[in-house]
Amino acid sequence: MPTLDAFASQTLVIIPAHNEEECVGDVVRRLREIGFQRIRVVENASRDRTAQRAADAGAEVISHPRAGYGLACWVGGEEVPPDVVWLLYCNADASDDLDALHRYAELAPGHDLILGCRTMAEDRHAMSLPQRFGNWLAPFLIRVIWGYRFRDLGPQRAIRVEAYRRLEMQDRGFGWTVEMQVRAAEEGLRIVEIPVRTYPRPAGQQKISGTIRGTLMAGTIILRTIGQLAWRKKRRPIPRRTALARMVSTASDEPALVPHRPHFMTTPHLREGEASQDIISPDALPLQQVAGAKTDSQGFAHVLSQRGLTLRRGGTEILQINTGKLCNLTCVHCHVNAGPKRKEIITRETIDRIVAWLETTDIHTVDLTGGAPEMIPDFRYFIQRLRALPQVETIIDRCNLTILLEPGYEWAAQFIAQHRLKIVASMPCYEPANVNAQRGDGVFDASIRALQVLNRLGYGRSEELPLDLVYNPNGAFLPPDQAELEADYKRELKHHFGIDFHRLFAITNMPIARYKSWLKNNGKLDDYMDLLRTSFNPAAVDRLMCRNTLSIGWQGEVYDCDFNQQLGMQWRNGNPLSVWDIDISALDSRDIALGDHCFGCTAGSGSSCSGATLQSLSGG
Repeated sequence: MPTLDAFASQTLVIIPAHNEEECVGDVVRRLREIGFQRIRVVENASRDRTAQRAADAGAEVISHPRAGYGLACWVGGEEVPPDVVWLLYCNADASDDLDALHRYAELAPGHDLILGCRTMAEDRHAMSLPQRFGNWLAPFLIRVIWGYRFRDLGPQRAIRVEAYRRLEMQDRGFGWTVEMQVRAAEEGLRIVEIPVRTYPRPAGQQKISGTIRGTLMAGTIILRTIGQLAWRKKRRPIPRRTALARMVSTASDEPALVPHRPHFMTTPHLREGEASQDIISPDALPLQQVAGAKTDSQGFAHVLSQRGLTLRRGGTEILQINTGKLCNLTCVHCHVNAGPKRKEIITRETIDRIVAWLETTDIHTVDLTGGAPEMIPDFRYFIQRLRALPQVETIIDRCNLTILLEPGYEWAAQFIAQHRLKIVASMPCYEPANVNAQRGDGVFDASIRALQVLNRLGYGRSEELPLDLVYNPNGAFLPPDQAELEADYKRELKHHFGIDFHRLFAITNMPIARYKSWLKNNGKLDDYMDLLRTSFNPAAVDRLMCRNTLSIGWQGEVYDCDFNQQLGMQWRNGNPLSVWDIDISALDSRDIALGDHCFGCTAGSGSSCSGATLQSLSGG
């Protein structure tokens, strides 16, 4: 179990502050005494000495000219240092229970969002009457609309950086806390509430609950935020469960788990809490028993163990690098939550460190994915560095096709051809309606034009310029037979558009991130998970891509696969590991971190980034 010191070393504390000169300095000093050294106070539109008091106490201070609680929280979460794993939000008015922070450290390994819950504490009546009413009404509405039960909307909370970025927070006012909790529930984050005390502020005036005007204003904003969030999902309502989920909490000092969260399991080779020797076994996280969750007997690790199967790494042949989340599309099936507003992109410094590490290996294939790899500013530099490595025979560009036609990227197709990149292009169907439904209006036509451009350059018609297409189901079902589907694609695309390509990869949609939200919003998540479980094919286990592929994040962090990457299942050896921290010769036979999403790669004919792993459905 991690110590408070270890948790604090990975945490950036964010303190929104508006006219808090009386208390903010004491809060910063107390946090530093506890062990938190990276403290960021966002002072917005203060008319007193808040900024000076915070700086004197040792905090980093960011001043912003506009007021707004959510705005300050958002500003604080920008430009996070790369080694920070957690963001911890605290009040500036000394009302938070900082003595409870050791509980955050204890629960950090198994959760993405830890919420300080004032209504679970023994002195919950210390909250003002407006606070108690607001913290009854808002969670009640969330429970009615989304089917998730929260007990509080308290400001003290910790969230993993990767999880925070997935939420794409929009609110800049008092609706920040409620938006975070609703979005976290929609994204399927692992959430826990813990009891925390609340204290009367020692000086100054309560800005919200201390005045009728403030209470009404904040309440109105929170209700409006709930209404806006509900409106966004009204065309894809989340169905009410037969019985509303209940918190698992038997005593006031025990955490309450928000139901229906995918908790990762230990591999069959590790006892709970045990780590492999040398460098790199991922944290072994026990499966949590929560209301609405699948039991351990239905989990992926248990299924492997029950069938006498093991899953360990073999020799590393492929380095798959996620260049970031920036993309010109926002696809329904995207497991990365990529989009045009994402700011996470690989830097030149990280590129250089990855290339330097690659020089020490025999890895022959580099697989670039995203986001849209072509959109990173150093894409051409990256390709040129990789092409200079003598052992790298193949560079894969996972291209969404439409980027080749975007203004400012007219160079991309010619550049890719000149450097003989293998293109693996997303083309979910050969029918316009299906493609546009999954990827956006007009995407099919743009994809066809891009494929025609690539054909004219020789892609799909020359063995030296391979062009493979990717099929993803546009619903909650498994891909059909890959060979038959490939024949259909080739016939239809050639007949109607004169397009040639080499191979088709039929890839199962993973029940994570944006696709998981789509399943949940359409009431299909449980059925889809049952489909994956019942379609488990033991023959697919030996051919899983995690056995010979190493996945690297845009900051250089290491994972077993790109899906584990999006779930934050980073390799650790006490601290998070980057690719330049590891010795490739020590990777063979290492345990692989597992979760229920792994059923997606072993269902039916199997699935990998190169399509089906078996020739045909061979049992389950």
